[in-house]
Amino acid sequence: MQNRTTRSTRKIEDDIAKLPVSRQRKYQLRKRACSLCIICGQESYSDTSFCLNHNLKRGIVRPGRNGHRRVSVG
Repeated sequence: MQNRTTRSTRKIEDDIAKLPVSRQRKYQLRKRACSLCIICGQESYSDTSFCLNHNLKRGIVRPGRNGHRRVSVG
């Protein structure tokens, strides 16, 4: 067996890589910094961390005639 020391992908080197958080949280922080949904990667909606579909699923905003309003969940 050969001892592989080379990587097939390059290591990401940015400010987020140095944080003591899980890899999933780093993924979410990178998506948020690019104004993308932290779940699916689509464009985020109205300064939130989620796209319109995930905002509606979580009950965060609902587009209405009078702007955006919170939706009571449950």
